Amino acid sequence: MKKEGELVKSYLKDWSNYTDELVIVKSNHDEALDRYLDEGRWMTDSLNFYFSLDLVKKLVEGGDPLKFLIEGLLKLKTSSKINWLKRDEDYNVYGVECGSHGDLGSNGSRGNPISLEKAYYKMVGAHRHTAGIHRQVYIVGTSSNLRLDYNKGPSSWTNTMCLVYPGGCRQLINI
Repeated sequence: MKKEGELVKSYLKDWSNYTDELVIVKSNHDEALDRYLDEGRWMTDSLNFYFSLDLVKKLVEGGDPLKFLIEGLLKLKTSSKINWLKRDEDYNVYGVECGSHGDLGSNGSRGNPISLEKAYYKMVGAHRHTAGIHRQVYIVGTSSNLRLDYNKGPSSWTNTMCLVYPGGCRQLINI
């Protein structure tokens, strides 16, 4: 866990050099850490047991374990540039909602471009890891490697980012 935290810290530090503000949207990805802690899996994980104790305490206190891991335990220095959003916290850029990862849809359903468009109208989401546009919903790809140990077989994942210009015009950029 500490090694993966160091990778995240390095990634955030690098990206914070290119922007005035780096926004971390709460999603199923970082909530996997919350579930790992909440379900007590850390108690039988001898490799991560001791390191997890402070994270469990932060979760019990209602804090964000990932934020605490990166900024508290691993001491990320550029943390003043990072805005850690809470789940369901809006982040609007020129009239485009950018605070939803897209994993959650309306009324507890899974996120999909149709329900996300109804909820937000203009938005940029990321959950699918595959770039796409559905009317006013733009979906970016992933900034990770396209081949990870858990995605087997053919993949539609792309390394795609989205630029939001003044006035709300958007552009997907494939890398």
